[in-house]
Amino acid sequence: MSVLQQTPKPFAVYDELQTLPIISGPTFPGLNYFTTTAKSGRKDVTSTSGDEDAFTEAGFNLGLSTGAESSLVLANRAHLRSRLPSEPVWISQVHGSSVFDADNWQVGDDLAIADASITTKIGRTLVVQTADCMPIVLLGADAKVLGVVHAGWRSLLLGVIENTIEAMLNKYAGAICYAWIGPSIGAAVFEVGAEVRAAFIESNPAYERFFTIKKDHTDKYLANLVAIANHKLCRLKVVGKVDENCQIYFSGLCSYSLADWFYSYRRNPNTGRLATVAYLK
Repeated sequence: MSVLQQTPKPFAVYDELQTLPIISGPTFPGLNYFTTTAKSGRKDVTSTSGDEDAFTEAGFNLGLSTGAESSLVLANRAHLRSRLPSEPVWISQVHGSSVFDADNWQVGDDLAIADASITTKIGRTLVVQTADCMPIVLLGADAKVLGVVHAGWRSLLLGVIENTIEAMLNKYAGAICYAWIGPSIGAAVFEVGAEVRAAFIESNPAYERFFTIKKDHTDKYLANLVAIANHKLCRLKVVGKVDENCQIYFSGLCSYSLADWFYSYRRNPNTGRLATVAYLK
């Protein structure tokens, strides 16, 4: 299959959602979305590391499994909820490729085990948590269906992007018209072993160019996850599942390198979680 490889466009805007610091991409009709940061906006940051502030009110840790006091995380989630049109649909992420259909979700339901969710309902708020993995927002034709994806290397390899788009097309026929990849670990710092590179190349030899061998290492590589995700989306343009005119954007912000703004598990396993939130309007 011949793939016209288009370079994704970098786009990230700092904004405040009722004093809550957020990062968003370009505005697009029918869609609201953003990624939270490691800052709560409630008080001055006490250090230069979001990892440390994840356990204080200065940070905005949204992960209940991060070791932070649950009361702090729940307060942060309530702070976020007050700025949204509806209760967020949280999912239990497992670095897999399952997709949750959130259209029939109700408050109080058990967490779905999935790494992406979709909806056709106006105002239904989808959310994924990250701390280096890619959050991806996907919008279907006519802004009739929305998908939000948690894509680390495992989920990417297993096909979480393809599965999400397939589920979206099953809900509403019409190619994906917009994509934004939020803050995530950059290609200059994301180290993986030779076995990860080999697994990707086995799935598609074209991925070889997205891995660079580390200097002075024979079995360590730097992986460009954004480039792999972009290649997948461009490949889906060829078969009509992504519109040929679909604009693919990425934040250009590295969660690992920008320690004061983002949580990063690779930088420090004792850290918080960001949230990427999206809803149709």
